Amino acid sequence: MRNEITEGSLIKAMVAIALPTVLSSLLQGMYNVVDMFWVGKLGAAAVAAVSLSFPFIFLMITLGMGLSIAGSIMVSHHKGAGRHERVNYVGSQTLASTFIISILLAAVGYVSAPYVLGLMGLEASVFADATSYLAITYAGLPFVFFYFAFQSLLRGSGNATLPLYVVAFSVFMNAVLDPIFIFGYGPVPAMGVPGAALATVITQAVAALIGVIMLLRGTGGMRVTIMRPHLDMLKKTVRLGAPASAELASISLGLMAMTFLVAPFGTEVIAAYGIGIRVLSFFVIPAAGLAMATTALVGQNMGAEKIERAEKATVLGILTGFAVMTVLGALTFAFSRAIASVFIADAYVIGITEGFLNVIALSFGFMAVQEVVRGTLKGAGHTMMSMAISLVLFWVIRFPLAYVLAYFTPLSYAGLWWSFPLSFFLAALLSVAIFRSGAWKKKKARGEFL
Repeated sequence: MRNEITEGSLIKAMVAIALPTVLSSLLQGMYNVVDMFWVGKLGAAAVAAVSLSFPFIFLMITLGMGLSIAGSIMVSHHKGAGRHERVNYVGSQTLASTFIISILLAAVGYVSAPYVLGLMGLEASVFADATSYLAITYAGLPFVFFYFAFQSLLRGSGNATLPLYVVAFSVFMNAVLDPIFIFGYGPVPAMGVPGAALATVITQAVAALIGVIMLLRGTGGMRVTIMRPHLDMLKKTVRLGAPASAELASISLGLMAMTFLVAPFGTEVIAAYGIGIRVLSFFVIPAAGLAMATTALVGQNMGAEKIERAEKATVLGILTGFAVMTVLGALTFAFSRAIASVFIADAYVIGITEGFLNVIALSFGFMAVQEVVRGTLKGAGHTMMSMAISLVLFWVIRFPLAYVLAYFTPLSYAGLWWSFPLSFFLAALLSVAIFRSGAWKKKKARGEFL
């Protein structure tokens, strides 16, 4: 793949990495869709509990994901420069750091979850289910971290196919276990909402084990070894990964802040928002997958000193992402009510969800543009620039707009929906301006972490 990425057809290289990455990410997104599908059978309160839990889980995951992103960036640069021993070393150190950070974050999340949820004034049934869901999920957080680290490292090295197989297996396993643990079967008691969390944790534990074994054996072209974290390498990883974690955390905190704005409108609106966000998180996957492919392409070509080729890869990613996501948005708009009906039978909640999807669907193309540009910035080592775009998107544009439109205009809760397309459009303009400025390629940031 290195020859294709740095020297061969750029379109072929983009497809070779992007297609399995997008497919893998789509399958990964099925975790949320399958969970919401089965939990929806329990009613609006159960859906609200899972919806409220999602931002808190995402926050803890994002705080540690910077390590995987940093490892992926360094791997891609070393791979592009032909330094294969450094590729294996970075992979080993990434796993070692991931183990320590994941244990710490799991403990913090497990202890703090009930107190944070208690601040939201939830109904007793929603609070109980959300607390149990979070407790089980946080207990399995280390498995999630290893699961993502495995995927990130191999994608950074240009191998996007192997993670696809592992993800496909894990999604199938989750789809089988979800109804068993939620509704009970044979010796397994009906657990309701906590059962969905337990099914996901078991699935990701198995997938993480498979991934780590593959890395230890060198199955995917990268062979890691078990070693303690080295302080100098940990510093480099944190320096590169901290902005990436902050970027993802800003997204999570933004979703959490939006949840606080949604909560006063009642259980039905919370449920509709939760379904809409899960649908959005599923449809953002192609754009995010394309961004991951762009990160690998830009990283390896920057490592190989082919800056112009990295720029062309970004333009290709932007145009492809905008076209594909605009088509998906149009389809979502056309079938919004049918999509909402998949998750819940409550006609009132379906109507609210339909309105949410109709508002956000036609902005999917702009969402893809800023995703791809952020992928380029990460691949070039400019994680601070990527973080800045996310901060502006969520905190300078979306949250203030959502607050004003929902609480100070006749739109009511629909004002929350309109903050999404407006923020996507403005963030896309900002992203393109940063890319066209060329600042991302003037500073060879890779010298700071290689």
